[in-house]
Amino acid sequence: MSARKDLASAFESAPGMIYRSAAWYDQLYPQAMEWAQQSLQIVTAHADGHLEKVLDIGCGTGRALDLFQRNGASAWGVDILPIMVAASEARCPAAHVSLGDMRSLALDEIFDAVISLGSVFAHALTDADVQATLGTIARLTRPGGLLVIHVLNAAAVLAGAVKPEDLSVSARADDGVYLGEATGRIQRRNSRLVLTRIWRRDGTPVSEEQVEIRLMMPIEFQGWLDRAGFDVLAIADNAALEETNLDGQRLWVVARRRSSQR
Repeated sequence: MSARKDLASAFESAPGMIYRSAAWYDQLYPQAMEWAQQSLQIVTAHADGHLEKVLDIGCGTGRALDLFQRNGASAWGVDILPIMVAASEARCPAAHVSLGDMRSLALDEIFDAVISLGSVFAHALTDADVQATLGTIARLTRPGGLLVIHVLNAAAVLAGAVKPEDLSVSARADDGVYLGEATGRIQRRNSRLVLTRIWRRDGTPVSEEQVEIRLMMPIEFQGWLDRAGFDVLAIADNAALEETNLDGQRLWVVARRRSSQR
């Protein structure tokens, strides 16, 4: 099976408990609103004064699209899951939302900023996936434009500062309280975290889900982005982009598209 089909197959099996509805997803990940607000702050702080069009890759339920629109930008969003596209369209009727694979987006627009939040980028599992994704992003980002990638912090995971169980989630439904208990194993040879969630409703097991995500170290981001035509502005485990020992759960990678190739 090709890398392109691998990614599509992964998301075809994804809708289980995590993606059963937009309202459910928002309840499982209330921190996604904070991530959207932080992405807006980062883009606003580092934009070169020209911020008209923003693209959100893996737009989910449209929280970031809504925020950027409210702050005067024209928003585009893409997601590989139809349920997320529908949710974004419902939340942001004025946004341009479409179904798409981040490795090969068929958009005829050039953007002032491209964002990708919530570890969407980490679903580029292979080097071929990463190269194709960053090639697509480079094509869609104008010279001087910003790229903001937000992912699980591989450095903290590999050091044990962030554990798979820290990624457990919970939500309340009409039929009870659901807990998605996370466990995981690291495939060091191919830099992946295989995350498994056992879902329990009021303590009773009802479902199991598994997903793989790429663990990319900061120095790897630096190299990949340089080759794709971006200058890295910051790699930090906080939205203020302050320098730390990188033991926080999430990583913010901020880069600017170069005006010309070296």
